[in-house]
Amino acid sequence: MRMLNDVCFPCIEMPLRCFLTSRPHDQRLSSRPDGTIFCSRNPEAWEEWLMLRGDGPHANEVKLISRSHQTLLVMKPDGYTTACSEQSMPEDYDPLWKIRRSADGGFSLSSVHHGRYLSFKGSRQWNIEFQTGELCFISNPHYDKRVKCGMSGSLEMTHNWKGWEVFRFIEAGDGDVRITSWTHKEKVLCADQEGHVLTTENLLGDWGKWRVESAPDGAHGVVIKSVSHGTYLSSCGERLYASPQFEHKASTWHLESAHSQNYFISCAAHDKRISTSDSSPFTSPNRGAREEWKVGVVEMMGEDNLITLKNCTHGKFLTSNEDGFVCMADHVGPDQVWKARHSPHGGIFMISNSYNRCLACNDDGHLYTVPFEDHQGTWETWSLEPKMPHTFSKEQKKKWILTGSLIAASAMMVPLGVVGIIGAMGFTAEGIAAGSVAAGMMSAEAIAAGGGVLAGGTVATLQSIGAVGLGLAGTSVAMGAGAVIGATTAGIVCAVAGEEHFDADYINNGPKPSEKRPFCNWRVW
Repeated sequence: MRMLNDVCFPCIEMPLRCFLTSRPHDQRLSSRPDGTIFCSRNPEAWEEWLMLRGDGPHANEVKLISRSHQTLLVMKPDGYTTACSEQSMPEDYDPLWKIRRSADGGFSLSSVHHGRYLSFKGSRQWNIEFQTGELCFISNPHYDKRVKCGMSGSLEMTHNWKGWEVFRFIEAGDGDVRITSWTHKEKVLCADQEGHVLTTENLLGDWGKWRVESAPDGAHGVVIKSVSHGTYLSSCGERLYASPQFEHKASTWHLESAHSQNYFISCAAHDKRISTSDSSPFTSPNRGAREEWKVGVVEMMGEDNLITLKNCTHGKFLTSNEDGFVCMADHVGPDQVWKARHSPHGGIFMISNSYNRCLACNDDGHLYTVPFEDHQGTWETWSLEPKMPHTFSKEQKKKWILTGSLIAASAMMVPLGVVGIIGAMGFTAEGIAAGSVAAGMMSAEAIAAGGGVLAGGTVATLQSIGAVGLGLAGTSVAMGAGAVIGATTAGIVCAVAGEEHFDADYINNGPKPSEKRPFCNWRVW
């Protein structure tokens, strides 16, 4: 066996969030608590919509849910729209929408059952401004510094690995991305024609598009190139600039997952995390330092989906024996390797690779293992919650100052929904699980791409890892090739956009050039 230290799990925000903006009027679709639908110039929570892919025969359509009010955007038979809960929705209201890309780059949204288009002041053209993506640190290896975005949008280089150093890579289509601050989400990284690197609040501006590629000339890392100007994001160690040519030390970057592969491991049946002393693991209601675990990937001949769990405080590995006893070990060996398997209860099973016994937690919080073939319930189901860096935004700081609790409140603030491990995301051997994180990711990538899911894109790559014959041990191959295994291909192409706008090659293979994703796995591209 060997550890695959170059392979890591991406840190991806879910559920998918977006603004729907009327193109001619620059106003965003919004809703009130009473269900009234209107448009506003505000970029606030009332204007944010969660986009979920439909189930079964409606897998090519989406549902839109108000983030603030948790109500569905629906169309009535008379063509008017409203927002309501699924429980109170009349049978003739339609919550399903088909999204098509227009020739001018915008999108139209039409009711699946009523065939009417969502429109505002006579226009049915919309921009879809995604607010979610893959979260990474942007690190310069020569200076060992990260890019930091301050509250005002100022950019600098710092030695920290905190929330202000985390950036969101949002799919923009055609292999391009937009890069925004994770904490200060309205700040978009851009470069001007004079070589200045700055932030803007215009998410759809041309200067805010970037392309991430492997660094040339044998440099170990990636380059981040301005699509508009062809310049390279670079740093002298103190400030950022855009260079017209590749500068080996200044223009080479490492992209690292925002969670640094650290997780809290929670039992699905109980609100408790796995914790440990120096020698004995136990469960705890806390999410502190002793509850943090680093997930590693293991390669063994003929085995897939193998991981190790290393406690971040004590530096020891979770292990078990043939009698079901769970303890800690100083080093990695066969008994410290666990198989990750998808659980139908909403998480993963963690099975001892040596003894085929599943990790479990009873009502008293006691940890033990049981034979996997006989026990596959909620006591044996675990969720892995990414441990995100400490952060706070300008709005949070204002609120805390008013309440006099800035220092206490700044301990931990995490934006909505981050997912970080494949087994819990819905990438299964049977394909992409309906209603899962994977399904939402597929919708996002398909819309950004204009109809297809990229052959080398995030969804195709992660699905190949979860498919039969290519588990975590094959991750390094999948990350480089973006392979799609067998019958799963049909499940991840042509997700939401109107396929009549694209030829067969585009539908099957996606736009070119192919994207290399996830960004955190640039080492194995």
